[in-house]
Amino acid sequence: DGESDWDVQEGRLGATANRFPSKRPLEINSVVRTRSVAAQAEAGSVGIPLVITSGFRSYALQESLFNAAVEKYGSEAQASKWVLPADISHHPWGMALDINYPNDPVSTKWLEINGYKYGLCRAYENEWWHFEGTAVPGQSCPARLPDASTTVEE
Repeated sequence: DGESDWDVQEGRLGATANRFPSKRPLEINSVVRTRSVAAQAEAGSVGIPLVITSGFRSYALQESLFNAAVEKYGSEAQASKWVLPADISHHPWGMALDINYPNDPVSTKWLEINGYKYGLCRAYENEWWHFEGTAVPGQSCPARLPDASTTVEE
């Protein structure tokens, strides 16, 4: 675990909770990327695979995913429990990661338990796969929201 301690001490993981950029990016946020690579390395050292199955999404892709979810769930309110509109989702900002979705919640549990070391936190009770850089590395993660629709209400 010495490497993760070094990352935090040297500030490579960022010394604060990650902040949103001022304009929409074209890729995953560099701090989120660095944190995820460090977590993947530690998890891999104990035989746990952590695969980013979705990270940065273009605004258009997020909009398309939300529209498909509205079709599937029957309303924007129901869809928002699982997929947020592009204006609200953190994926088009490069600030969210889906890990091992949809097939490996067991390995992803490792990140839920250890993600705080890297400032990566599970965001929603109903989505075992969705993580964001919402904590200061090494400190406790904030309480999870029940589902993504809570983000719409804030």
